[in-house]
Amino acid sequence: MNNPSGEIIFLGIPTHIAWEATPLLKALYLAGIQKITFTPVEENEKGIEEIITRASSRASVVCLIGTRVSGWQQREELIRKLLYRVSRKRLMLKDGELLPSGIVSLSDPNDIPLFILPFEAHKKEDFGSKFSGHTESALLIMTPGTRETVCAFQDHIKEAIKLLPVTSGGGTDGQWIRMFGERRDEITQFIHKNPHCKAIQTKIVQRIYGLDLLVASEKSASLLEATSAIRKKFGEFCYSFNGETIEEVIGAALLSRGETLAIAESCTGGAISARITKIAGASRYFTGAAVPYSNPSKEEQLSIPHALLHEEGAVSPEVASEMASAVRALESSDWGLSVTGIAGPSGGSPEKPVGLVYIGISNHEETLTTEHHLYGSRDEIREQTVEIALETIWRHLQGHPANDLGHL
Repeated sequence: MNNPSGEIIFLGIPTHIAWEATPLLKALYLAGIQKITFTPVEENEKGIEEIITRASSRASVVCLIGTRVSGWQQREELIRKLLYRVSRKRLMLKDGELLPSGIVSLSDPNDIPLFILPFEAHKKEDFGSKFSGHTESALLIMTPGTRETVCAFQDHIKEAIKLLPVTSGGGTDGQWIRMFGERRDEITQFIHKNPHCKAIQTKIVQRIYGLDLLVASEKSASLLEATSAIRKKFGEFCYSFNGETIEEVIGAALLSRGETLAIAESCTGGAISARITKIAGASRYFTGAAVPYSNPSKEEQLSIPHALLHEEGAVSPEVASEMASAVRALESSDWGLSVTGIAGPSGGSPEKPVGLVYIGISNHEETLTTEHHLYGSRDEIREQTVEIALETIWRHLQGHPANDLGHL
């Protein structure tokens, strides 16, 4: 298997695959594995042993993770059986428990375990569904917990993956660069022409707004040269060089500055606040949110003047500005962020078409707004709005001017 791959199996149907898989993706990407697939299964799915066995026949690393914390003890019993049945390794007494030989057993602060087990997996023939006679070294990574358990052991996972022969015996290293904006062609051309990028492997993963650039190399010096060149060229659009999510980066920035954030959102209906509060401990820097969806609620919750709403309309820079400053004052925060727009499919007009969005940002010194024209379905417009709003607060925390947003 020349190109190592990974497969992440969810026990339960995840509500947001990219979010729940992020810690595993980070460990896999940084270990040089760029081809990764997802397989959600119901917790009571029959034949899950076969699903995992089939996954190990085509992937070098197979991960199993829960989608909820409750019931993890019952899932642990299932996972212990699966580890033995899939690996077929001899059971040994380890810390008073019978576990397959060679297993690494870790426990997070809540005593939820994570198991890492190298084994020899039977591989499928190149054509057809039959298993071939040969085996290859593979890795099982399983936890009855969720992404929080994985977060505690990302370095352990990465180092275990790098020990697989298929990843060059630990010689492959990688970097996960996350950025805003639509500049896939520009990045592709830069990598193709830049001499520092000749000795690396790259993969671009497009997101709803922005992209992830995965960079891998067997030579640490080559990886460093390439990422330095990429940082120099595109650094102002890159919010992470180690795979952190934008909400993680924003939280860390607010904490380092000792500042707080409040949000008022209309067309996104609370989706921005939901992203911010996905991070444990967000209460240290996130004071609160308002979701004044209707005009009366904008008047009632944020004291937006009735005359302003009547004259300018709810979707206007004036109202976005008022919302941002009002929620900042209401929550006694350092920053106020607001969004108001027309997500569609109805509600647009020639003067204010579907996809028109205004984003406001306010601090103790000034309040600014930006205008955006987005395209797609209602859900796509809302998702883009969330991403652009998060970019807006990140850029202001970094000291970038408002007119330097990645999409402009």
